[in-house]
Amino acid sequence: MDHPNSDWIDWEKYNVKSDYDLDLHIRFRGLKARDADDHEKCLRWEINRTRLFKDNTFKPSNPIWFPFYVGSFPEKPYLAHDYKTRSEWTYFEV
Repeated sequence: MDHPNSDWIDWEKYNVKSDYDLDLHIRFRGLKARDADDHEKCLRWEINRTRLFKDNTFKPSNPIWFPFYVGSFPEKPYLAHDYKTRSEWTYFEV
């Protein structure tokens, strides 16, 4: 899981490396301004991704809702997926 990962954080200085795109992965500037659904999915994705990283006792509830059914979750950030792909994700259970 790349959240956090030595590829983008300097653990000795506790700074984000200069070549990491904070706007994309932290500030979420890749979201379309008027797309409330994309904003909500991004928020759910990143909150649950952080919960999985920080709390090893956290388990997704049953039934499995978004984003737990997406194959790249939690390894990839939400905005690492192009808009067309993520706009097809829905809130159904599997």
